[in-house]
Amino acid sequence: MKGFFTKYLLIVFIMLVLVLPCACAKPAPAPSPASSPIPSPAAFEVASLNVTPLEVIAGETVSITAEVKNTGGSEGTYTTVLTINGASVETEEIALAAGASETVSFSLVKDTSGTYQVSIGGLTSSLTVKPAPAPSPAEFLLTSLDIVPEEVVAGEEATISARVKNIGGTEGTYTITLSVEGAKIQSKVIKLASEMTETVSFTVTKDKPGSCNVEINGLSSTFRVLKPAEFMFGNLLITPPIAEVNQGLTITADVNNTGEVEDRYKVTLIINGDKVETKELTISPGAIEKTSFAFTKDTAGSYKIEVGSLARLVIVVEKGNILAQLATAYPELCQEMLKLPDLQEVNDRDKEAIEDIAQLALDAKNKPALESIINEGIKDKRKYCTPLQALLWIAYDRDFYGYNPLRNFFIVSFVGDIWKTTTTSKNFASERWLNFIEVANRLNSPELIATYMQNNFSYSYTMGEDEGIKSAEQIFKDKKGACYDHALFAAYCLKKNGYDKAWGVKVTFDQLVKGCFIGHIGCIYQDPKDSLYYCTDFGTKGYTVYGPFSSIDEAAKLVCKVGSGGEAGLASYSLHDIDIETGKYKTTW
Repeated sequence: MKGFFTKYLLIVFIMLVLVLPCACAKPAPAPSPASSPIPSPAAFEVASLNVTPLEVIAGETVSITAEVKNTGGSEGTYTTVLTINGASVETEEIALAAGASETVSFSLVKDTSGTYQVSIGGLTSSLTVKPAPAPSPAEFLLTSLDIVPEEVVAGEEATISARVKNIGGTEGTYTITLSVEGAKIQSKVIKLASEMTETVSFTVTKDKPGSCNVEINGLSSTFRVLKPAEFMFGNLLITPPIAEVNQGLTITADVNNTGEVEDRYKVTLIINGDKVETKELTISPGAIEKTSFAFTKDTAGSYKIEVGSLARLVIVVEKGNILAQLATAYPELCQEMLKLPDLQEVNDRDKEAIEDIAQLALDAKNKPALESIINEGIKDKRKYCTPLQALLWIAYDRDFYGYNPLRNFFIVSFVGDIWKTTTTSKNFASERWLNFIEVANRLNSPELIATYMQNNFSYSYTMGEDEGIKSAEQIFKDKKGACYDHALFAAYCLKKNGYDKAWGVKVTFDQLVKGCFIGHIGCIYQDPKDSLYYCTDFGTKGYTVYGPFSSIDEAAKLVCKVGSGGEAGLASYSLHDIDIETGKYKTTW
């Protein structure tokens, strides 16, 4: 039995050996679909968290970013949750493919100060919020000051504007004050919010020409006020000044625009009060335009010619008249004669006197004396020729037939005698010597001033009195004064009549004189005819003219000698100018 079983096992083993190789040689069956690998699901990771900045002021914006990655094998959607101090404040959903990443951004504003924990997906950062500073008080800044226009004519408006900005943190009010030439003129109050700007404007009108300074709250600027066009007339000439009937006459005059703006002016020729012709001129500032008119008269007589503010006389005579001969032989004398204030209207007495002067002028031997008369003073600055007026005054009194007032001519004695003896002058007592302006116009040369002062002024000095404060007009009325008064009157008359460089000179002695006098004041001037220096002073010879001198120093030495009676030398000197408007010294000692 045991042997049988053994044989049976051997047979089974042999059969298995034969069958199994055949089975292994068959094709493998197709895999079942259920056997393919399955992708892993989407998985998300917050890779980084950034908070920028980490420290802010309350109310400022914070930027929060986080990088989210899909680490799974499948696409998926992730909800990003921003939490502050554990509380969700904002979410953002993103879709990510497998293996992709994306940055998610949030903006955060916290109005309350403190420390905040910022979290996204398990990552945390700390944010510090500081309290907002209190807003700064209102503060105002002037950013500009403008003047429009920068030049205005006197009487017109200039607009002054200032830009004001509130650079503070709160709204406030601000007072803006305009000052003109240091004086507060006007104020305005404005209200401005923080960082706001406003322009504030004022208007200013100035009547006085010149530079005008304006200031607004410490910011200053200037604008120029121009002198309006103003017209002055000069050099009115009538050619010939004495004409024959039906002879053509030419009238010329200069029109000077002394203002600072261009303007037009209508110049009218008036003859004996009647308007005859008008011409219009356009004159630039500072310019001089010459205008001219022509006319004839068929009737003999005297005619008053007016152009602007000037007036002259023209005499029309019958042909062959002695005055017509004079006009031909000596036209300059005729022009000067008809400038005299005495001849602005001519009567029979005037005509007779003019004819007497014509007889003298037509005699050649009198030409040097007449030339001296005409050239006394500065012709283009004086009002008229004073010695010629004196000749007219004596012609009123005397017939020149058999009498020649120009014989042995010397200007000082000639004028002085006439001022003393003629009925027109009455030894300086007539009404012709009462008006200060009239007298100052008449005293239009140094010799004439000295002659007048010699005959009218006396010396008067009181120890301790105020020196050099009187005006020339007051000195004229007093007819007396100390050395500084005499010097002022002389210098005033000189400057008024074209001697622009005329001063009161104070000299200091190098030693005490007469126990109390330390100096003296005289008048020094430069003569524009020769550019040399002279002085007028009250010395031992009375009031007289000294010079010429090559320099002011030399003239000052003479003043020192006269003032000290020759006892002292010159230690020092100073010049003091005269103000023509006030008639006083501009500076004192």
